[in-house]
Amino acid sequence: MRAFYLDFYLPFSSQLCQKFCQKRISSVMFFLEHRHHNLSLLSQNYKPIRVND
Repeated sequence: MRAFYLDFYLPFSSQLCQKFCQKRISSVMFFLEHRHHNLSLLSQNYKPIRVND
């Protein structure tokens, strides 16, 4: 479940950054550099939301 959640979250966040955060490239690069640490925090603090089809 975690792998699916991360595969969904990362491309989604990347698309949002391209649309809304183009002026904050340095912040995006900082996030990518520390992505491992951030993902570990995300997995600890946020649970994947199950969507019923």
